[in-house]
Amino acid sequence: MAETPVQPTEATVRESTSGLPTTLTAWTLATTNTVAFILAALLPAYASGGLSDVLPSLNTTVGVVVFLALWLVVGVTTHWLLGHVDLAETSPGRLTLWAGACGALDGIVFLVGLVLALGVPTALAGPLELQSVVLIALIGAPIAAVVGLVVGVVAGVLDLLLLRAAAAVSPGR
Repeated sequence: MAETPVQPTEATVRESTSGLPTTLTAWTLATTNTVAFILAALLPAYASGGLSDVLPSLNTTVGVVVFLALWLVVGVTTHWLLGHVDLAETSPGRLTLWAGACGALDGIVFLVGLVLALGVPTALAGPLELQSVVLIALIGAPIAAVVGLVVGVVAGVLDLLLLRAAAAVSPGR
């Protein structure tokens, strides 16, 4: 009697490879989401000439550090989301809720990181007062959360489409 081969589930693959598929998937999606977000934010600003005053004062190091900070934050939350939510079995509504929550968290953490990295040293060494930095953080956090929520939902839909397309063309499916 011939036995039919059993297709491994994502959970068994994850267990047998110490989390590699989830980690690789998370960082791949995080990279895609980060690059898409930065392009969506910067291309219209560049095309309209809105960056002409800002670009001369920036350098490659600042751009790389900001990208890496955003990529790290998005990567950690994407990895956490994929580890806790089964994309194959979760309802679209629940997935949207989780993606939005992770996006809002991304926005807040990224803003707080920028305020700590740029605002506090400027306030301590320059003309900016520390109260102004705190005010920027307090006003910016809800705005960052709303922007992050919207970006998280859009990224979640994009991720789901990419994962379904990958599953459709993967061998053995």
